[in-house]
Amino acid sequence: MKKSLVPSMLMISLLYAVGTMAGYGEIWSARIKRMLAEQGFTGTVDSKCVHLSRIGTMKCGPELMDVVFYEWDETAAESPGLARHASYRVLFLHDSKFLGAYVVEDKPLLHNNVLIFPYPPHMGNQLKCAADGPPAQAWLDGYNIPFSK
Repeated sequence: MKKSLVPSMLMISLLYAVGTMAGYGEIWSARIKRMLAEQGFTGTVDSKCVHLSRIGTMKCGPELMDVVFYEWDETAAESPGLARHASYRVLFLHDSKFLGAYVVEDKPLLHNNVLIFPYPPHMGNQLKCAADGPPAQAWLDGYNIPFSK
């Protein structure tokens, strides 16, 4: 009898943990959106079509910065009959401050303190921090992309 309870208890624990993480994700996302709205972010933050995902922590100069992927993808359901719009950015945050972002087309991976994008190397597929923080421009997918708010 005790053996049959163990799988049930494990499943309940797992469901509780997943539910807790889902709630935390919503709280985290709302906090970041509020911070962006208060600190000069030029993108949309008050839409149901905005999704944030944490890429990781990156060492930029002497600081550790949180790197977040921002997606705004307006769907036909939210604005029927209108053209579809989208915007994607890599955000840099430090000590509850929005430092800036790069407008990109694709979500990067963070590996060995380098953001790697799915572009050919000769077109620019890596973003590395400079000694004093994120670089003023990044060469990605054949374009010089400015670091801006």
